[in-house]
Amino acid sequence: MSKPKKQKKSWYKSRRYLHLTEQVIEKKVYPLVSRPRLVAKHAFFPLLHKTLVERRYKKSTIDCVSKRRHKKIDKKTGKIVSTKKIRNIYYATHVDANIYAYYAREILLKKYIEFLKKTPQLSDCITAYRFIPVEKNSDKGKSSTHFAKEVFEYIEAKGECCVLTFDIKSFFDHISHKQLKKMWCKVLGKKTLPKDHYNIYKSITNFSYVRRDDFREKHGGFDEKRLATIRNEKGVKALFSSPQDFREHIKDGKVRVYKNSNRYKNKMTGIPQGLPISPVLANLYLLNFDKEILKRVQSFGGLYRRYSDDILVVCPHDKRQEVGRFIDKKIKKSDLEMAEDKNEICLFNYGANGELECKKVIKDENGEDYNANRPLNYLGFEFYGNKTLIRSKSLAAYYRKMKQGIKRKVKRLRKYEEKNDLPKYSATLYYRKLAIRYTTKGVKSKRRYNHTIAKLEETKGSPLSKNQKYLGNYISHVKRAGRIMGKPEINRQIRNSNKIFRKYIAQRNKGE
Repeated sequence: MSKPKKQKKSWYKSRRYLHLTEQVIEKKVYPLVSRPRLVAKHAFFPLLHKTLVERRYKKSTIDCVSKRRHKKIDKKTGKIVSTKKIRNIYYATHVDANIYAYYAREILLKKYIEFLKKTPQLSDCITAYRFIPVEKNSDKGKSSTHFAKEVFEYIEAKGECCVLTFDIKSFFDHISHKQLKKMWCKVLGKKTLPKDHYNIYKSITNFSYVRRDDFREKHGGFDEKRLATIRNEKGVKALFSSPQDFREHIKDGKVRVYKNSNRYKNKMTGIPQGLPISPVLANLYLLNFDKEILKRVQSFGGLYRRYSDDILVVCPHDKRQEVGRFIDKKIKKSDLEMAEDKNEICLFNYGANGELECKKVIKDENGEDYNANRPLNYLGFEFYGNKTLIRSKSLAAYYRKMKQGIKRKVKRLRKYEEKNDLPKYSATLYYRKLAIRYTTKGVKSKRRYNHTIAKLEETKGSPLSKNQKYLGNYISHVKRAGRIMGKPEINRQIRNSNKIFRKYIAQRNKGE
């Protein structure tokens, strides 16, 4: 009789990124994460920090000229500042990440779900960072597309109504440590945190980190020669050959370690965004807030949804100001702050043709409100009342990335020609990978990479599938969204994607 197949633990994940210490396999890390006594004494390594910059092209008025640009006037200082959004992301070492994942999924998430079940309908309101099956007993979970569809269908059924969306300013950076600890104890049903939980709490509130950019050379990449030496001589895939090697670099001043510098209301605040436990703690932190908002919204038959720091309320027109004041009050009670420039008010009414229409309340230069025919933006979609589309900014970003990707490929080709003394534009541009990434070819691509036994041994037995799939791109995401929404107009938004791709390829081949 064959042995039953061992099920993979939901908390474990083989992380492929390069960090301060080497990667770890499940059978080696499980004895640590499953023993509270060992976790309580565990010394967490500094996190690895990187910065994500999101380019934003917004309409702004500078020198009495209103147009879309990458700059705006700061309301507080009156100075011209960039509109780009900078997001700080932190990665834990492979051992530490699995400790965070175990406590997040095996302990805190289960306790949190038990709390949600105590309040009717509360579980439906919190949609981010949780597995919610598409159907009962299904192994497929809902995505942001499903959540957006539910909201849009509710508005269509409701008819004339008001939709308010709110955004919490610097959510992860402003989380109060005192409030977080209080809610953590509440979910566990304890007066104080157990020693293992307290050690984790300290590691994510008083965290330290090193900047990934500090390890980069002048040309922007890592010192591959040094990494190869560590790999070949020590058999370790990491930035340092051992923890002792890392400490010696700190002692010699070759590596600088930074501390959490987030401050809000003259107090140290914030938890690092990017850790496996951070999303669960973010939901846990707003548990009381969610209960109070749901209770108030239910009192007038409205709808409440929260996806991370994005809050949405559907209410009658006459409840609009009341809801706005109430949510603002509860946000401040949670020691957080609203991002006023991101809050929106959308009014849905039936037009002359009998179709539901959306009008957004916008303030003009004099601070007066007026209604503009603009859609509701929610979870990457634009809802007009009578149609649903992918957000135009997302499509613009996709085409911008396509153009940049082709430009980088051609730039490397020109360098190759110069290095080998070839005539300009003589080298052939092979764009199979580009086509798979940016066109409909990527939707149908099902490539499999067969990892040899030797390669699996090099990764120390990490669970790489011998037939690992790499498929899907932005086009496949749009097509999937169209199927889920049941809206053919979504697919029509990308009907010219292949034509635009060929146009960019032709321009770059000609040196334009």
